[in-house]
Amino acid sequence: MSIHTFLRRYYQFRSRWYRLSRAFHYATARLSQDDAQTIIRDCQSSAGWYPLMILTEKDVFDMAADIHGDAADALAPYIPGACDYVGSKWETPGDGYWYALRWALDVVQDWAALDGVFPASDPSISSSTPCPVKGISHG
Repeated sequence: MSIHTFLRRYYQFRSRWYRLSRAFHYATARLSQDDAQTIIRDCQSSAGWYPLMILTEKDVFDMAADIHGDAADALAPYIPGACDYVGSKWETPGDGYWYALRWALDVVQDWAALDGVFPASDPSISSSTPCPVKGISHG
């Protein structure tokens, strides 16, 4: 067996082992964020689904950090819920990813302001958006 054949088989085995490992984690509800993203990428060609825009918690946090600096850490608990909310409501009429990102950050800031964790950017905030953080409902 040549070294090329050995290496090819080794990498095929390793790839299959990682896929089985991710499948097991999925089946036992212990899937990490990285594993979930890898599964999505692995299934794109089979599903014929190629998302061009994906709203991520990291991108919203990075935008908050760019705008608010260290104060963005206070917004972190609100980000997952805001991304879920915006993701479920978003309809893209060509507005682009930036608007979804900005909307998610606006929701994060509104929820944090209503809890007194972050200064209100808009004094007329009375968010009707349900807030999943700490079981609080702002509506």
